[in-house]
Amino acid sequence: MQLRTMILLCSIPINKSNSQFIMGSLVSLLSASVGFTLNQLISHFINNSGSTIIYIKHVYSKINGKPWGFLELNNVKTFQVPLWIELQNTKNVNTIFRDINLHLYYKNKEVGTTKQVSDINENIFGIDGNYSIIVKPNSIIRIKTQFVIKKNTFNNSFDEVRLGYFNMKDKYKEFKILTIDNCWQIQTHKLNDAWKRIE
Repeated sequence: MQLRTMILLCSIPINKSNSQFIMGSLVSLLSASVGFTLNQLISHFINNSGSTIIYIKHVYSKINGKPWGFLELNNVKTFQVPLWIELQNTKNVNTIFRDINLHLYYKNKEVGTTKQVSDINENIFGIDGNYSIIVKPNSIIRIKTQFVIKKNTFNNSFDEVRLGYFNMKDKYKEFKILTIDNCWQIQTHKLNDAWKRIE
């Protein structure tokens, strides 16, 4: 509409009687365009201001009642991490956490990833078994998760565990959550009831 008006104004022959009208109309049109663009930029800035925050809490497994660590389950050494994750979105737009998983590192090099448990023994993890989450504006979602890996399918050592995901711009982000000593040695760890902010 504004472009059509500008073309129409430019097609009018300029003389003394209409020059002020044309200049005034062009100035008004330019002001309206700048105002609209500025309003859009401000709106975008306001909607995307705020942040996404992640808290984690180590808990006992709903499957076997054990905390995180190395267990022997059905004669197979297994590393498990039962975890509550709280996703907080303080923006005015939806935000996405895609493919939340634990990544295993050895000497700062990634060597593997855990399996995301969707459901077992009538226990459902993630959001209906899904580890990709949409968090609505100005809201918090808490998800109960269970991550495992078995030595008979993954025989590498690891000394660090990081929680990773892809954000709504498909950018990968990760944060260290555990240091591992004596990898694959049967042991579990005492839990701390406190929530821990990782982002």
